[in-house]
Amino acid sequence: MTPLVRILFAERIAWAAAQNGDAETCTRSLAAVDDAYADVGAEPEPHWVYWLNRDESDVMAARCHLRLGDPGRATALLRPAIDRYPADHKREKALYLSWLAEAHTVRGELDAASTVVDEIEALDVDSARLRTRLKSLA
Repeated sequence: MTPLVRILFAERIAWAAAQNGDAETCTRSLAAVDDAYADVGAEPEPHWVYWLNRDESDVMAARCHLRLGDPGRATALLRPAIDRYPADHKREKALYLSWLAEAHTVRGELDAASTVVDEIEALDVDSARLRTRLKSLA
């Protein structure tokens, strides 16, 4: 299995574990993601992992930390990844910002969450998934 494929699978395991409150499995899987990045570039990857990179992995790790009750760690991972995200990928950026808004909300940082929601609205993205995410924050 190539490094990016290992990363993808480990992220999915981490997310499933976080959704089930299994911090140990989630932490172990996120560590496997970090370890696998050392091998990226050593061999050709399948075309279907073209989008996977460190920033995408940081977003997934942040989502996991948020689900496990650590919004501070989520915020620390999300903001830098979002800031590096390409401007022409508005939908993805808006979705990732919704996780940041959630992290601020969980931390009780309502002004910061509101600022992030304004940032999302400024992107002017029409997405059912984004609308669902924003409704969950209300």
